[in-house]
Parts: sequence; C-alpha cells; structure tokens
Amino acid sequence: MIGFAERLPFLGAQLFFEEPRANSSEEPCPDTYLVELTPKLEEGTNAPTRIKDPGYKGTAHSTPEYIMESVVSPSTYVVKGFPDNLMPKVFGQKLSAGALKKIVDYLSQVKAGAPPPKIS
Repeated sequence: MIGFAERLPFLGAQLFFEEPRANSSEEPCPDTYLVELTPKLEEGTNAPTRIKDPGYKGTAHSTPEYIMESVVSPSTYVVKGFPDNLMPKVFGQKLSAGALKKIVDYLSQVKAGAPPPKIS
C-alpha cells in the first residue's frame, strides 16, 4: 500500500487547487481546507521575491533551491503574516529524494494567475 508521503507529489494538484466535489463519495483531503490558512504555494511567482526579501536568511539562489529548503527546513524563512510551524518539519526525513524532487518540480511551475501545471 502506498502511504500519504509517497502519494503527496501526485496529490499536489488536488491538494492545492481542486475544490471538494459535492457529489463525490470520495472524502476531500482535509488539507484542501487549509489553503486559506497557509501562504499561497505559487512558488514559480513567489520564490524569486522571497529570496530577495531582506528578512530571508536561507541559502537558496533559485526557485527549486528555495522550495527544497522550505520543505526540508521550513523555519528558514517564514512568510510574513503566517506563524512558524505550519509546515511539518519531518518531510525531509519522511519523503524520498524522488518524492521531494517531484514536489519541487511541480511547485516550481505553479504561478499566480496561471492554471495548475499538469502532473507528469
């Protein structure tokens, strides 16, 4: 059986962009309702700006590096207006390198005002 951590890269579009289906027997993922409580994950747009933020103390120089840093060390940069500890700090230990790469690749393509990228 595939666990949540392994399915996460493939659930990205559903998790962050899809509305729960009213006529579906499938339960919506609880994380779908957290979208308004967390920063928008439009990292193709946000990451370059965040890297340039004077409050940013991380080491990333590119969007993929920023996303990876944010997943494995989420307290490195906390988006203004949001509390620390919203993002679990265990993803770096729980997700495989392949799963992390898929998350980074997907979120790197997500841009404000654009439709969600296709999952490859």
